[in-house]
This record gives sequence, C-alpha cells and structure tokens, in this order.
Amino acid sequence: MKNRLERRKKRVERFRYIIITAMLLFTGGSWAVFHAIYQNDEKKAQAAADKFIGILEHKSYEKLGTILDQESYQALDYTLQDVKDRYDHIFNGINMQPISASNIKLKKVKNGEHKLAFQLNFTTPLGKLKNLTYHTELVKNHGRFQVKWDPSLIFPGMKGKDQVVFHEWGAERGEIIDRNENKLAANENFKWAGVVMKDLSKGDIKKKDCKPSVTNYMFPQRRSNKNCSKAG
Repeated sequence: MKNRLERRKKRVERFRYIIITAMLLFTGGSWAVFHAIYQNDEKKAQAAADKFIGILEHKSYEKLGTILDQESYQALDYTLQDVKDRYDHIFNGINMQPISASNIKLKKVKNGEHKLAFQLNFTTPLGKLKNLTYHTELVKNHGRFQVKWDPSLIFPGMKGKDQVVFHEWGAERGEIIDRNENKLAANENFKWAGVVMKDLSKGDIKKKDCKPSVTNYMFPQRRSNKNCSKAG
C-alpha cells in the first residue's frame, strides 16, 4: 500500500514538472516571438526613415512614391506628381545643394507609429541654410512603414499650397569712394528668401503676397513691396 502511494506521488510530481516546464517554454517562446516582431518593426521603421532622408539628400524625387503614405498627401489635395513637382521645382529649380541630414531621431510612440525628426543643411544661390528642423510620423501600411507627408517636409512652416519665393534688389544708399576711386561702401544687390503663407497668383494679389505675410529663412529680416519670384 505504501509503495502504491509513493508511486502515485511520483507520477503527480512528474506531471507537475511537465506542466511547469511546458508553461515556461510557452512563456519564453511567446516572449521570443514578440521580441523578434518588435525588433523587426524597429529595423523596418529605421530603414524607411533612412530611405526617405536619402531621397531628400540625393534629390531622387522620382522614388517618393515608394515611401510616402498616399492617404496623407491626398487628404491635402495633392497627387504624388504634385509632391514630386514641388520638390523638383524648389530644390532643383533654385539649385539647392549639397543637401545633408543630421541629428536624425526615430522614436516609437503607439500602434506601430514612429515619430521622425531630423535637420537639413544645404547651400542655395543666396547662401547657406543650416539646421532646418523637420518633424513627421511613420505609419505602418500593409506591413510597410511609410512617411506621413505634408508641405512642412519641404520647408518647416509650409502649409497647403504655400509657395517659396526668392527676391533680390539693390541697396538704397549712396556710395563712398576714396581718393583712389576705390569703393568703400557700394550699392550691392540684397538677397532674401522665404515662404509665402498664401497661394501666389497674379497681379495685385501677387504683389500683396510679397508683403509681410512671409516667413524668412535666411539673410536680414527685411521686406519688399517689389515683385517677387516663386520657386514652387
């Protein structure tokens, strides 16, 4: 009788050991699967961020369709071709180069979304622009991460159909010349650039839009009522 009880006790202990082992294996396996999925998502998000920034640095705007979230730009009444044209007209039309990114930060927030922040530096015919800060989100669509686009990814602060304008005019002052007729103070062209926070059009509206409804990005904080040119 005693032997029978001992055998039953041993069977119970072995069964308990098997159950505990199975539970540990299941828990460990589940964690391993979750960790693998998390790590894979992080790699995909980082790859998407690197791809988008690479497109901006190399001005490969024909590749934007592979990385931009379609719903984001269509909600702003843009087509993919509109987005490509805006980048091309501004960055190639004004010959902004070289473009380099820095201070790139990618952070997961919720539901597979990630926040991306970075800075761009480039040289224009008017001078250098440094440390322009950009912010966007990466959203997961059908297993792929894509950039949630809006015009502020062209220039910070841009919205809707805002235009980038560049202007150049002569300084309004007298010239100072020494006895050898060397110019000590001469009239030179003053260069200015910014974003018009309205849609540039024609005639009086165009002239009005060149007034203080403009955000500067470089050079002295001056305004002009004269005609301005738009880049995109």
